[in-house]
Amino acid sequence: MVEEYIIQCWSCLASFDAFNAGWCAHIPPSKICPYCLRCSCNAPENYKEEIWRNAPQKLTKEKKSVTKGKEPLGELLLRSGKITPEILHAALKRQEEEGVKLGEILVKMNVIKRDELELYLISQKKIASISLKEKNIDLELVKRIGFNFCLKNKCLPLGIEEFQGEKILALVMANPFDSLTISAVTSATSLKVIPYHADPHQLEQVMSDIQKTFKKPAPNKEDEREFAIIENILRTSIKRSAEEIYIEPHNLEFRIFFRIEGLLFKAVPIPRDEHPNLISSLMEIAYLDKDFQKTPQRGKITLAEFKENYEIHIQSTPSRYGSIISIKIIDKKNFGKDLKEIGFTELDIKDITDTIAKREGICVVSAPLFNHLPSTLYSLMGYYLKEGWRVTSVEPFIYKEIPGINQIELEERFPPSYIIKKAIDTQPEILFVFSLQDESSINIFFRYSINFPIILEVNARNSAQAIHVLRDIVGVDTKLLSERLKLVLNQRMIRRLCDSCKEPAKTPFEVDLKIEDLDTYEFTFYKEKGCEECNKTGFKGRFPIYEILKITPPVKELIFKGANERTIRETAKKLGFITLGQNCVYKIVQGLTSTTEYLKGNFD
Repeated sequence: MVEEYIIQCWSCLASFDAFNAGWCAHIPPSKICPYCLRCSCNAPENYKEEIWRNAPQKLTKEKKSVTKGKEPLGELLLRSGKITPEILHAALKRQEEEGVKLGEILVKMNVIKRDELELYLISQKKIASISLKEKNIDLELVKRIGFNFCLKNKCLPLGIEEFQGEKILALVMANPFDSLTISAVTSATSLKVIPYHADPHQLEQVMSDIQKTFKKPAPNKEDEREFAIIENILRTSIKRSAEEIYIEPHNLEFRIFFRIEGLLFKAVPIPRDEHPNLISSLMEIAYLDKDFQKTPQRGKITLAEFKENYEIHIQSTPSRYGSIISIKIIDKKNFGKDLKEIGFTELDIKDITDTIAKREGICVVSAPLFNHLPSTLYSLMGYYLKEGWRVTSVEPFIYKEIPGINQIELEERFPPSYIIKKAIDTQPEILFVFSLQDESSINIFFRYSINFPIILEVNARNSAQAIHVLRDIVGVDTKLLSERLKLVLNQRMIRRLCDSCKEPAKTPFEVDLKIEDLDTYEFTFYKEKGCEECNKTGFKGRFPIYEILKITPPVKELIFKGANERTIRETAKKLGFITLGQNCVYKIVQGLTSTTEYLKGNFD
């Protein structure tokens, strides 16, 4: 028989099995409630005494084992977010069996790399705290590492020392346990790094003084040429209503692509010998560190010409010939508009708000890539902000700042569990989660949705496929999925016919079959032609269509039984579910789009 010890959380009052719950990182540790993610370290003393007085011997022994492991290496790894208490407990068990050092066990388990272990072993010998008042910062080393990198990661190089024939870089840091920054500096300098701790306020003051030294000089003629072509690329993309720009460096040229209305268009390449510093200049404009082109970076372009009407986000990704640049252009006026303005009907809004009004459960908002899903999520966030709800969002980057919403940005240096904790600490009444689809995080959100509604972004072609993604790809337990999932919305962006050149047309047989309940002779259908107004495409702009799948008892049962996508869709249609394909046909009947978009959409 499996041993269990059911306890009640002191914070949210939920009951859970202490054996299956994780340990917190405090000393001494306590169990973390899987529903509210709070440990009991701050619980009343009589609560803690009662829990441990009645605890099984096996659990008490486990607590002692984890506590013991937190001296010194285990504690360092826990504090840096490199391992979880569960991993530590498993490593300690192996250590007892094999009689090997804890660090070696963790390397064998592929939890950390050997070079990372060396950094932590250095840190284990106690990190010295120093005052910067009497220290001279090596400005040449700052240039070598990159001042923008130092500014962002709150670190500065003190100098290079020689120890036992090896050159070592002394790095002063606000957080000397930040292994990612230490690894990045090691990679950039090819030196072993010893971290030192400094008071963050003192470090900030020194950086402020150094910043004056690194003030950008007036651009030379070559820089001005690069800036001019960058501004021209941005102007062209905005004029053509491009959503994204891609700049790919190759051996002899830079290849430029624009994503317009979901389609990719190739522009005339730019020769590298004519504009050798194009990528570096672009990174400089976006306040990215051009000296760290081997590391992915994110930033924003805030040129006066564009910043009033557009948010321009930039991401660099290392490649063989330099950094590939992705630029996302967000039109502030059209991003996150009112729900009715983006095509939601009164019935759609009622279905969504009635579901969320229960103040618990998971609602999924889904779409394929490049279908403006973040904009719809922002529209929903804006709706609930106006309704007076306390709204929190977890986003890969802040698409657009909204006063009144707690917007939390994902950072690669922090594990998802840390971001989740930050989001939950804001005590939201509704939580929006963008692009966070790892198994452990999604399972935590599903379990926590008993406390408040959570809106999850999922990439899928239709509502039933979104359920498949969560169940069969992400790995959410079928019982948990069927109990906590309340609604799935799926959207698709459809190209709008150009009003200046659209012309009457007959509907193809495939579309006629879909509107068999209508007398097609009563309607005038249109097709695309192409003119100067629409760049010869026949379409101008896009609009969204939706399908909303409510998790009714029959659908819930199918999810629990692991039914496939088609079975779920067909059952839902019998219960009145209106699909994307049907909604697209309605837009064809209204003369807003053509049968080309229906056939391209592959809806059913």
